[in-house]
Amino acid sequence: MNKLKTMILCALLTIAGRAAAQTVSMTAGDVVIGAGQTAELTCSIENSMEIAGWQMYLYLPEGVTIACEEEDEEVYYDGYVVLSSRHKRSHTCTVTPTVDGGYLIMAYNPSKPTAINGNSGELVTITLQAANTYSGDHAATIKQVAVSDMNSVQINMENDITILVSEANTTGVMTVKDATGESSAYDLNGRRVTKAAKGIQIQEGRKVVVK
Repeated sequence: MNKLKTMILCALLTIAGRAAAQTVSMTAGDVVIGAGQTAELTCSIENSMEIAGWQMYLYLPEGVTIACEEEDEEVYYDGYVVLSSRHKRSHTCTVTPTVDGGYLIMAYNPSKPTAINGNSGELVTITLQAANTYSGDHAATIKQVAVSDMNSVQINMENDITILVSEANTTGVMTVKDATGESSAYDLNGRRVTKAAKGIQIQEGRKVVVK
């Protein structure tokens, strides 16, 4: 019995030691966004362990939200919070607004642990939407970044990440119109679309979200 207890204790100490040696570091670039416009926030991560899932809390300044679509009183973030190619098709991404005004963003495989490719690189791209009244430069914060490995051992990142969300300077932006004098709309691949088409469009030199 004592030998079994010793073996169990050694195994637990080994797991704890491995967890303590693992590190995770997330980075995110500053964002420039104009009133009524959208902009992308890209988060990258470096991990010394093989991770299977991750989570973070994102807190945005007043007047900036994660872009979404609403239908039948339901909010959908599909297409606006996009996992990088490091993830497998089996990974699911969820976005949940929190009671304190933030967003809990998670990625995981709901059926079984599945490793995310690589130990560094882009993790997720988030489309932000600014209100028509947004102005100035304000801070956003990413908190409580955590990853889990294939054995569900969780590693927490100690430091918060501060992001500057700056007001875009639109001085000198020209409106491009077609031969009829009407301004044109294009998707992100440069294809011309109708202004009624849902999704992200380029209209009058600006990104807009049509819901």
